[in-house]
Order: sequence, then structure tokens, then C-alpha cells
Amino acid sequence: MSWARRLWLLCVAGLALSGCVGLPINFNALALGAGAPAGPVAVALAPPAELDALSRAEVLALRRQAVERHPELLAAPYRPAWAVFGQMQGGRPWWGVAGQFYYGTGERSIEGPAEEARFILNPYLLIAAELTGLSIWGRGEAPLVWDSGRISAADLARPDFPFYCPPAGLRWWPATRRAEVTYDVTAYLAAVNRWTRRPLTMRDATFALFAYNARDLNLNYIWLSPTESRGVRGPAEPAGPAALRQYIHTGSSCGYAGGCNNMSPHMPEIEELRIEALPAQAVVKLWRSRPADTSAEADLIWTIHFR
Repeated sequence: MSWARRLWLLCVAGLALSGCVGLPINFNALALGAGAPAGPVAVALAPPAELDALSRAEVLALRRQAVERHPELLAAPYRPAWAVFGQMQGGRPWWGVAGQFYYGTGERSIEGPAEEARFILNPYLLIAAELTGLSIWGRGEAPLVWDSGRISAADLARPDFPFYCPPAGLRWWPATRRAEVTYDVTAYLAAVNRWTRRPLTMRDATFALFAYNARDLNLNYIWLSPTESRGVRGPAEPAGPAALRQYIHTGSSCGYAGGCNNMSPHMPEIEELRIEALPAQAVVKLWRSRPADTSAEADLIWTIHFR
């Protein structure tokens, strides 16, 4: 075993005391192209789960278990990438689903299962569409305002309470280097508007791409194709492929004493995207290494369908 792989394993396990910060090594590889399964490979999506107070090793063990449910999608043994999980702290609370989407910042921000578990426990959801405009974090003129007088603690505890728009299906075609995820925005609007003070509409439907799962599995550059997408536009014409910078760390954004584990940083290149009309699709290209330009063949084409 090389010194680099040995150091990487020690860092991921939390056993190395130095040499880990900024560690660029990522040996993960997806099974893509010739020899990979033809597909479609249907990937079941796990619901969010509680991660508060779990050790670093326990969280990463859950991550490995989730990855290993589909060994046919891997070309190499999986280890969590230090660049993504190296700053995550064990024993800390996490932003909760109810905290993130109902209560907001403060002491109640950790309520509910961990919202990042939506991605940590679904590693093959390489790119998720987070419909930020249809949430309390919307930056439009009229973001979501819950009708809190009609919402009880029992309502918030229901697994089907519409905190966010979940993915409705995920499929892979590894041999042809493509995958797709679907979001039923129409059904979500109908569900969430039962609980809001004013109805949300498609005018509010902005979204961001959460892609640290792609980075963890060693697809490091991202670009949303404006010509292949339909009914979707960004704040500006994308300049070209962007290096993925998203990772998990312990930060203060939750407003809870001592901080919470959450995703950082903002990536303007893949935020404030807008759905103009349904049905729509966002076609996103991913590369392992920086491509010369956007015409370079992608290592994976990821399509997000909005219906």
C-alpha cells in the first residue's frame, strides 16, 4: 500500500493527527462506460435519519453502508473523501429537517432528523435540486410563511409533512454514463400550500444544486448546460465548468450553541437557478478532472426532471 493511500485511510478514520488538512487525495471511482452495467439501475432513496451526537466513525459507517448497497456502481473500494467529510465533527448536533425548514436558526434548529442525512444516506444522489425558493429561505418577494397557528407538533412529526420537495425517483445507466432524478414539483406545491399563509407558485421556484456526493465519488467539476436544459435558467450564462467546493463541516449558521454540522460553502455558479415552466429539465455535466472546455466529453451526464 502506498504512503498516500495509507495516510488517506488514517485521515478518514480520524486516526492521523497531522497531514490531513486540505488532503487532495480521492481514490473513489464510479463504474462508468464500457464494461459497466447497462441499466437502468433503480436506486431506492432513504429517508432522513437522526445523526445528532453520533461519532464521526458512526456517521461514516452509515455512509459506507449506503454506498455498498450498490456495488455494481463502483469501480474501486469506497472511502469517504477527506475533502468532503474531513471537517465534520463527531458528537455534534446537525441542522434538523424541522429546524432547517420550519423553525430556522436558533435553539430549535436541530429539531427533527438531520437534513444532511438526505444526501449522506443517499450517496448515489450525486446532485440534488434543493428548491430553496419554495422554503423559508426563499430570496424572492414572498418566501414561504407557515400558517403556524394550524400546525401542531404532531403535524411536524409526520413523515409526510411537506418540509421540502423530495426526489421522486433515481435511475442510473452506467454504461452510457448517465443518470436521472425526478422531482414532482406539482405534487409538492399542492401539499405545501395546505400549510402556508399564502399559496406558493412556480414564480417562487428557484433552486440550488447540492453536489458534494458527486465530489465525494470523485466527480469534481460541474456545469449546467443551458442549451440542453429546458425550462430552467440561471442568474447568468455559466462561464464554464466549476470546481465543486461543497463539504460538510461544523459551523455557526444554525444558531445553536457550539454550532452544528452542515454543508458549506455557497457556490453562486449553481445557486439561484429558476424553473420557468413545467415540465422542465436541468442537464448537468460532471467531470473527474478539469476539462479543457464545456465541449469535452463528460464523465457523467446528470439530468434533473421537474414535473
